[in-house]
Amino acid sequence: MEKIKVLFISFYYPPDFCAGSFRAESVFNALKDDNRISKFYVYTTFPHRYGKISDIKNRKQCFKSNILKVKIPQHNGRFIYQILSFLIFAIKIIFVSFKNKNSFDKIFITSSRFGTAMLGYFLSIFLNKPLAVDIRDIFSDSLKSLGSEKSIIINFFSKVIKKIELIILEHAKWKNFVSPGFLDYYPDINSKKENINLFTNGIDEIFIKNKLSHVSSVKTYSKSVRVVYAGNIGYGQGLEKIIIPLAISMNKEINFLIIGDGSSKHEIVNKIKKFNLTNIKILKPLNRNELISYYNSADCLFLHLNDIPAFKRVIPSKIFEYATFEKPVLAGVSGTSKKFIKENLNGFYLFNPNDVRKAKILMKEIINNYKVIKIDNSKFIQNFERSVIMKKMIDNLISNL
Repeated sequence: MEKIKVLFISFYYPPDFCAGSFRAESVFNALKDDNRISKFYVYTTFPHRYGKISDIKNRKQCFKSNILKVKIPQHNGRFIYQILSFLIFAIKIIFVSFKNKNSFDKIFITSSRFGTAMLGYFLSIFLNKPLAVDIRDIFSDSLKSLGSEKSIIINFFSKVIKKIELIILEHAKWKNFVSPGFLDYYPDINSKKENINLFTNGIDEIFIKNKLSHVSSVKTYSKSVRVVYAGNIGYGQGLEKIIIPLAISMNKEINFLIIGDGSSKHEIVNKIKKFNLTNIKILKPLNRNELISYYNSADCLFLHLNDIPAFKRVIPSKIFEYATFEKPVLAGVSGTSKKFIKENLNGFYLFNPNDVRKAKILMKEIINNYKVIKIDNSKFIQNFERSVIMKKMIDNLISNL
């Protein structure tokens, strides 16, 4: 087989702290290790999710890779600024891609919010290069879910965007969904069963190597239990709807540590002040080396998705991260996530999103269990190591594109 050259586009890339950047890094490593690829280019951004990070070069060349990072405005989670930031990114990438059109044979994108997929489609059409898409989220479904069902404008744009998404997917020579929940959203695409893959997220080596080696246990506590949440603090998580009432009703039993940032952080901060809560602490986003120590010292981990129809289709990458540490996980999820956890994992205490009463019952069950809680997810850790999943994905992509 003749060796190929690949253009890989991602709106997020390390050292940014988010699921998209971690997946992009794992794709980079898999591309680097595949001997059928002679050269690949990564077009991405400077860190922008949670603010600027200094000492980042805009270009990096090594072995057979060439990374180009473009500067975009900081958006701080605000939707309009996110659109502006992406438009600047897209214009710069279009210019560079046309300039270097003879340097690559294939285009591969990983996309969560429609824009990167649209950018890849545009380049594929005008440069006459085959397109491969890795879909991490469905923007039209999220848009419809986040808006009012009676909103004519939201429903109109959602339908238009879904049609464009279908055009992009039908054009793509290879496609991957990170969650099986996405398949029934595109029944026409799914019915063809052609080049549709399901390579999920997975567990990164840094967590596997640095988790405490003993099996996690929780005993009866004479002091409060430390519950750790790490990730985005936005409308999609709805943390203020569940953590605040739990902290109020169990103020002597649990201490919440929230690590992250996002558009809803101010709501939690305001309610902490309003109710004079002393059992919730918020830290800024941490890199994963720092985060691991908090996971290892936690008594319980916390996960919550807001009660939004689109979120019934997803499998949050945080599930894989938490599972590595074999701690009790209090998780408010539904749909595909709930099904995936029940089929694959131990130690997850599941309640429906925003169900404070059930969450409180499960939290008390964790605290008051007189027997040691033993959690063994070793098979899951072995089966869902991200580097292995990504190597299989890139192998499949190269073989079928």
